[in-house]
Amino acid sequence: MSSVSKFYLACRNGDFATVQKLLPNMSDDEKNRTEPNGSTALHAATYYGHHDIVKLLLENGCATWIRNNYKNTPYDEAQDEEMRELFRRPNRANGSNRFASTDDCFSIVTRNFGKDNDEIDGDDNISKGWVKGYKHIGTFEERETNIKQIVHAQMMKYCLKKFQISDTCKDLLKLLKKSLNADSESNKQEDCRLARSSFEKFLTEQDVDELIRVYTLETAFYGALQTKGDLFAIELYSRLSSLQDRAFKGGKTYRGLGTTDDSLQVYRWAAKDKSRMIEIRTMTSTSLLDSVAIRFAKDSIANDKTKKKLPILYIIEFPEVCYTAIDLNMDKPITKYPHEQEILLLPGTLFEVHDVQDGPMNGWYTIELTNVPVPHKILKKALNEFQNA
Repeated sequence: MSSVSKFYLACRNGDFATVQKLLPNMSDDEKNRTEPNGSTALHAATYYGHHDIVKLLLENGCATWIRNNYKNTPYDEAQDEEMRELFRRPNRANGSNRFASTDDCFSIVTRNFGKDNDEIDGDDNISKGWVKGYKHIGTFEERETNIKQIVHAQMMKYCLKKFQISDTCKDLLKLLKKSLNADSESNKQEDCRLARSSFEKFLTEQDVDELIRVYTLETAFYGALQTKGDLFAIELYSRLSSLQDRAFKGGKTYRGLGTTDDSLQVYRWAAKDKSRMIEIRTMTSTSLLDSVAIRFAKDSIANDKTKKKLPILYIIEFPEVCYTAIDLNMDKPITKYPHEQEILLLPGTLFEVHDVQDGPMNGWYTIELTNVPVPHKILKKALNEFQNA
């Protein structure tokens, strides 16, 4: 049996000077070594409450996503709130839109499959220039046919973009380099280093988990993907079969939103008829914890200069497995922030608006959504056509 490393012992025992001396000459594998007891040095320093050492380890890129023999990440080993705060995503002066935003990430499905298309009523005061409604027919067979057509249309959209973009990996790499070179904040440098390392692993090993890890990091690359998200979506959709084990098995997730009352009209309109559907427009982060969504929503609203944004919480129900909702935790987390319990939604994921409540949660508005399940056979067929195009 191998012995415990000197680095691990220094972290466990609170020997800051030794840790500080060893770190500069250690590789990532050495820093993140799983010891014979199943824990890493970061697990030990966290459990024993050595705040200064944990801060130093995090600044030097020690992995936060490794689970020990007790299935705990280092964050799970924290004994106090001060320690937990060291692991949390930093607040940004301009507000983070990771789990909340002041821009809506949903739109009404605009597919028109016949006489049952139902435009938004004129008296709802909604701009018809960007919102149209779709009303599907109610029988199971017709509903499945409509969903099949919608999914096929979505895959065709990404297929066409795939043809227009000769090499999405190359374009993503260019975007990554440009974004990271623009990141001048000193507290982002370790995330930038990790982003480069993970993207290189994605290119050499074709491991889509590493590509998603880049997305979860706090770098300018995440912001750039908000306007060039199709590049990222094309890569994930083309590799969705390898993410099948990470498909969200069902339950509730949450996301925050700060928006005006006029924007809420879209959801009130959709809630009038359960056959109306909305879809995700962009890569969208949601959390299994409402507290995470609320925290990010508060930050977004606090940085809204108009002071007209209403605090809104999406409550998203998944009645069964959803293959376009990716669980970033599982047994092996692929996010630097596993405590956020992120479920990543791909663009094109479909929902029905179940209800809109005005301020039932201490002044918070709630929008209740229910995922429209896409049978695996339909998604698989559409993906095969996409990949073979």
